[in-house]
Amino acid sequence: MKKNIIVNFAFFFWIALIFVLLLLPQGLFSSSSQKIISIPHLDKLVHCSLFGGFCFLTFFFVKQRLSFEDKKIMLISFLLTFVFGFFTEVLQALTHQWCERNFALSDLFADSVGAILALGGITLGKKKIKL
Repeated sequence: MKKNIIVNFAFFFWIALIFVLLLLPQGLFSSSSQKIISIPHLDKLVHCSLFGGFCFLTFFFVKQRLSFEDKKIMLISFLLTFVFGFFTEVLQALTHQWCERNFALSDLFADSVGAILALGGITLGKKKIKL
């Protein structure tokens, strides 16, 4: 039971974190006067990390609710991550006047790469730990 609470909390916390970070005004992150470290395409790395984490947590969230084989759960997790990424991009486009962000296919691609990396990590982890 305790495991369910931790997974549930982490899953919903991560969703809230993604919404907050992706709907903050872009100017908060791109101000040249506050740049300490300049990393090209850092935003894509952030998308990859956020949605990789989302896919990872989605896998365990779905796994504790459905008794499907892991391959099906991975497919469901990937599809939910992709749809959620698409939804956040549409939301950014719709709220452009407030958050100064746009729909970007490159962000959706980074979200998908993060999901694939997370599922790869789960697969490798299962083989090493033999879950």
